[in-house]
Amino acid sequence: MLGWLEPRLSKYENGALQEETQDTLLKFAMEPINLLQLIKRKPEAVALDKRARLIEQLSSNQSLAKHLF
Repeated sequence: MLGWLEPRLSKYENGALQEETQDTLLKFAMEPINLLQLIKRKPEAVALDKRARLIEQLSSNQSLAKHLF
């Protein structure tokens, strides 16, 4: 969803610190409204069953419900 390639993810999973740009992007994606927008923009990045659960959880927040598809 964030466009990160496998080597970058592996580096972070092994404890490397992300660069400032990637850190900012990750923090952005962790905000529920932004995550919902990312899912809407790139739905194929999340498996259908997981996508449905995420959308359901995010939509339970009244302030986010208006941003649904």
